[in-house]
Amino acid sequence: MTLLIFIKLIAIIILLILSAISSGSETALTAVSKLQAHRQNEKGIKNSGYILRIKELKDEFITGILLANNLFNILATALMTELLVSEFGGLGVTVATIFMTVLIVIFSEVTPKIFAINRPILYALKVAKFFFFYTKLINPLVKLINSISGKIIRLMGLNLNTDQSKTIKEEFEGAVQLQRQLSKKGEYEAEYMSNLLELKKLKVDELMTHRNEILFIDLEDTFKSNYKIINDSSYTRIPVIKGNFNNLVGIIDIRDLLKEEEFNEDGNNILIEKNTFQPVFIPQNKLAMKQLIDFKSLREHIALIVDEYGEIQGLITLEDIIEEIIGEIFDETDTDESYLEKIDDQNYLFNGNASIREINRSLNIDLPDKFVTLSGLIHELAKEIPKVGKIIYYKDFKLQIISRSINKINKVKLSI
Repeated sequence: MTLLIFIKLIAIIILLILSAISSGSETALTAVSKLQAHRQNEKGIKNSGYILRIKELKDEFITGILLANNLFNILATALMTELLVSEFGGLGVTVATIFMTVLIVIFSEVTPKIFAINRPILYALKVAKFFFFYTKLINPLVKLINSISGKIIRLMGLNLNTDQSKTIKEEFEGAVQLQRQLSKKGEYEAEYMSNLLELKKLKVDELMTHRNEILFIDLEDTFKSNYKIINDSSYTRIPVIKGNFNNLVGIIDIRDLLKEEEFNEDGNNILIEKNTFQPVFIPQNKLAMKQLIDFKSLREHIALIVDEYGEIQGLITLEDIIEEIIGEIFDETDTDESYLEKIDDQNYLFNGNASIREINRSLNIDLPDKFVTLSGLIHELAKEIPKVGKIIYYKDFKLQIISRSINKINKVKLSI
């Protein structure tokens, strides 16, 4: 073996090693998300800042590393072809092509990529600094290549604009959903996070207690009846009206009222009216997440929801929004009014005002949650308030009306 042949063989080996490093680096630096890199940087991990910088130069980095990788592979193949042609003549081209293809695929592509995808952070931290400066160094050439590629892609009718914040958001939502699927029974963190993401899409009128279901005090009723409502109530805050909700007086905090010495069976409605305070009014299309933030900043726990004409449509509390994240909260005074009875694993008895979202969440089914309550779904399907005993089908679900009043559905049997 001559010295020249030996040098060429060493050069081929070095080029294949460089190709393997660049292939693994591309995989590792692409696999590490911006969120992961940011967390490493906050911990003060060396070189993690360079990963974040590379993420800001994503297109330039990809082009630059592909340029290097292809250069190494082409040079290695050319040298091997030159060596084999000198030994085998024209047959050497075929032999070199097959031999180098196997070497490149196994040692310079598959093996380093498998390692990098299984240890992306470890690998990325080792190479990030070098490839950041490498990307900066060849940036003029990369810009030229990207400009040509961009024009070709635009001629194909494709859009190059990417929303980085949207990509990160989708990654985060995907990670939460995956974790929720992988979570073991009893692990609620992923479910809570998933519910929190869903909360961003909900409006307050989807979570509110409708005005027909609100417990209230009417100053046109006798004090005796109002006194009984207050003593029997499990709520601390109750709306006070005169005749109807369009004539709202305010909200009363029962705890403050009970401190009044004059509040007894011989009292009067003037005492109730005197202790009312003005509530917060919010539009029905306000996002529930925004209202949660406002509840905190305003130190409020209750708000009345109005439509575009200013008429009260319902009521929402801080607890209503929190329950949308972590599920129903019950204390010693609460009763679960939505779940009246579990008949068996396929049949359940619900109130008509049971929340579709809670039913779906509890039974892991998919009734359409564009309807807030079970009654709303039935009204849409039946186009009327059905009679007792009527059975309505939605997909594989059977809804049977168990009881109703003149203008609303009271109890429904759901069969799944």
